Amino acid sequence: MAFKTRPALVPMPNDHWAFETPLLWDDGREAVMVPHGFVMNGASIPRVFWSTIGHPLDTQFVYAAGIHDYECTVQVTSPAVVHRRFGAMLKAEGVGLVRRTLMVAAVMAFGPRWSV
Repeated sequence: MAFKTRPALVPMPNDHWAFETPLLWDDGREAVMVPHGFVMNGASIPRVFWSTIGHPLDTQFVYAAGIHDYECTVQVTSPAVVHRRFGAMLKAEGVGLVRRTLMVAAVMAFGPRWSV
């Protein structure tokens, strides 16, 4: 596993959550750290798909979603790399191929875009 930390999520207003301590992903090739206090809404999964994909705070992908949300916020790495890394994190967390493919396709199609 490449998540070096798994911080608790602190409830915030409006169905948002903050990381109690830093979240660190490091797979030996690339590393990303989300600072404590970063606020996220979990994985952006429309409610209609919760029974198929999973709940936004599912432990299998909430940390990958947190890194992805953070990288989409700071926008220092290209969207293609950020979205690819999201897929790699989901795979490392054991998310199955079909669910992982759907989630990555969704962020590729509907996720934010920016220039580096």
